[in-house]
Amino acid sequence: MDALTKALQQTTGSGQYLIPEDLNPVIMEYLGRLSPLWQLMPKKQAEGKTHEYVKRTAVPSAWFEGELTATTASSSTYTRESQQLKILRTWGGVSGYQQAVSERFVNALQAELIGSLEGLAEMVEWSVIFGNDIDTYQINGLATQMEEDSTAKTALASGGNILNVDGVVTLTHLDNMIDRVNSYRAAQRDARAFLMSNEMISKVSGLQTRVARNVDSVEFPGGLRFSSYRGVPLLPASYATPAVTTTSPAATATKGAGGSLADDEYFYVISSVTDAGEQLHGTEDSATTETTNNKVVLTWTADANAKLYKIYRALTTGTDNHGLLATVAAKTYASDGAISTNVATWTDDGTYTPNTNVKPLTTGEQSIFLVDLDAQRGLQSVGMMSPLGERTETFFNYIPLATRKSAFEYMIEGFMAALVPYPQLHAMARRVKLA
Repeated sequence: MDALTKALQQTTGSGQYLIPEDLNPVIMEYLGRLSPLWQLMPKKQAEGKTHEYVKRTAVPSAWFEGELTATTASSSTYTRESQQLKILRTWGGVSGYQQAVSERFVNALQAELIGSLEGLAEMVEWSVIFGNDIDTYQINGLATQMEEDSTAKTALASGGNILNVDGVVTLTHLDNMIDRVNSYRAAQRDARAFLMSNEMISKVSGLQTRVARNVDSVEFPGGLRFSSYRGVPLLPASYATPAVTTTSPAATATKGAGGSLADDEYFYVISSVTDAGEQLHGTEDSATTETTNNKVVLTWTADANAKLYKIYRALTTGTDNHGLLATVAAKTYASDGAISTNVATWTDDGTYTPNTNVKPLTTGEQSIFLVDLDAQRGLQSVGMMSPLGERTETFFNYIPLATRKSAFEYMIEGFMAALVPYPQLHAMARRVKLA
């Protein structure tokens, strides 16, 4: 904030306040302070509006060959992923703009910029964790890619990277997450970070104290200091804790003609994913398929706060029996990008299979993420592109807009995507409780 104040309040010899033409460096610095995850994430220069990278199923391995055998090519399989950069913007403005720039105006502009950057930081962190490009105006986030990856989405006990805790957090849970990602020896020394709520950080720190371990801290550039566990910093994340009162809608299930579901009774719950992360699930409902009616049409009252919906399905009533069936966009958009409708229906036609390792959150439950931040293998951000597809020096740019209606307005704009070359180098614990 001090740097932003200094940048805005540069003075000439007469003491007049000026607005610098280029606020990009100080905006990027302040954004890093607001979002430690963004600050720690490796950054890559995009090659264009669509960036190609290699996504691997495992860390490649070397091998010996017999002296007289033919050369072989044994390595981990990989795919070439094309990730489209998505635009991310925030607007602000100061009303009652004065032609003679004054201290009062600069102070008002500073307040607007700080508010805009706080919102931008929240959106960046939310997107790189929860984003899903089934919504045209989102990027694919870490949790989404883990839930879809053939290796990562398996239960931790079965060699995957998702831990269904369903109980009070213990240090063993964190050990299991670290040990799992360390099973890839080449990645053992990678920089990592835990993302969890402030309350969960306090709980973990207290557990370390009880077993007489020193609760070390890690300092990041800019003077940010966080507690750590086994050398892994514990970063606070507001989106790891659902709200006490959920806005997730109640599901209404109705059998319909067509589809390939087997004849049975299917139970459904829906969880809203809002700015605050995944919320507690809504009320359960069921439908029984039979003869030619082998699909289930779900309807609900739209949650205005939702950015996504997670739909869970079970063959027996009760939260413990549900598995993640699909993630659905919560909005549709007009050609100009404005929201046209709030989605309130989805059809289960038998195409999807529930992931029983990802169960809905209930009262008192949270999530913990272990994120790999290696520059080559870990969660990365790619960007530094202009609207014309040309390379730029910063991820986000401050753009003054035309003065109108007696107001000074601006936009902070950037293009970005999240890259996850190895989803199995990250871990996710769900249904974790404080007590």
